[in-house]
Amino acid sequence: MIGKNIFLNFYGYNVEVETDWPEIADRLSKDFSHFEKKSPIAANLNIQILKKNLSLRDSSQKYTYKSKKVSFYNLGKTRYCNYHELVETFCDFERNKFIVQGQEIHSVHEVAYLLILSRVGKALDQLGAHRLHSVGFIYERTLFVGLFSSGVGKTTLLSNLMERPGFSMVSDDSPLVNRVNEEIQPFPIRLGFNKDSTPPDYFRGKVSYELNRFRYGVKSLYSLKDLDYLIGGPYERVVLLTGRQGPVATHSSSLGLAHAKHMFLEGVIGFGLPILFEYFWEAGSRDFLIKTKITFSRILTFYKLWKKTKKYNVTLSSDDSQNYEMIKELAKS
Repeated sequence: MIGKNIFLNFYGYNVEVETDWPEIADRLSKDFSHFEKKSPIAANLNIQILKKNLSLRDSSQKYTYKSKKVSFYNLGKTRYCNYHELVETFCDFERNKFIVQGQEIHSVHEVAYLLILSRVGKALDQLGAHRLHSVGFIYERTLFVGLFSSGVGKTTLLSNLMERPGFSMVSDDSPLVNRVNEEIQPFPIRLGFNKDSTPPDYFRGKVSYELNRFRYGVKSLYSLKDLDYLIGGPYERVVLLTGRQGPVATHSSSLGLAHAKHMFLEGVIGFGLPILFEYFWEAGSRDFLIKTKITFSRILTFYKLWKKTKKYNVTLSSDDSQNYEMIKELAKS
């Protein structure tokens, strides 16, 4: 029944995906190509993805939680989740084993992708490595972290800069900030553009695959294994940016209040991160203690990052050459 195995290594946290659905295997392999391993690894997290009709629900159980996105109920340390009768999951939190089941490829892909990021994110949180909703890249031994809200153009900025010499990618969405060694670590995953937007010229002729998301419509996705991006590298300092779009690229030094707000909302709280509540939050006092420790660790980590970095307010132009010149100037400041 299970025909394909995918092995992923996220800084020592290993994930095994087993599936009988070749298209799903191909999509997840593209999503996480930077972390994929070709040889079997001892898995900390096991996920089975099955192409079949919904059949996992215990009909005697009533849903204890309902939202526009998901309904679920708990049975001890297990949880059943249902997404609009398109996808269902069965979660064994004690053994860290999960089943994802459905027939519609887009919804199964979306749930499986977010399940992986949710469980991996929580595991890394417990190790002191916290994701921050932002864009990260390195230029002239300066690591820039762009604390931009959704829609400002993080992926477009990164993609245009990566066409230039001397740039390397850290993440287009959620670099890892490590409390233990106080480093920012690459967390590169697929890149995506809304269907109604125009990707940078670099993406013309590149192979893409589409995802029709539950709430946010169609997105064109590109795997890093099909792009010539450098990943990570040494850096000597970190610069935090925040701001908006405008007609002309500008920058000004900042006290960092807007930066602190973004880091609290989209790092400590986690708004903007690709995560599903139903896989991050478990029942019971033990998990409450784990989440409490994670919260304090995030606060300390992002405060230390905020305190020791230069901070700028910027305006991003639709002219990518202006943005490039601005980043060059900031790298020398």
